[in-house]
Amino acid sequence: MNVSQPTFNRILSSARRKIADALVNGKSIRIGGGVYEMAGRGRMGGFGAGPEGECVCPKCGYRIPHRRGVPCYQEKCPKCGTTMVRG
Repeated sequence: MNVSQPTFNRILSSARRKIADALVNGKSIRIGGGVYEMAGRGRMGGFGAGPEGECVCPKCGYRIPHRRGVPCYQEKCPKCGTTMVRG
């Protein structure tokens, strides 16, 4: 992380306080930033592929860039109308 150990400990302590406050008081927790890759199965049963990648038509092979926050199975192929899959 390229920060000193005391700075890292302050960041970690602050994060622990915020998480504890959210859990005890029923507040929401939003985690964001950075590039990530899901390990194992996602919450909907699929394998998470992160925010990048492509949606691919299994019928004709047409590819479109994956739109963040929109699952590929909700996209339709502009050429043939088939439901897209993650490529």
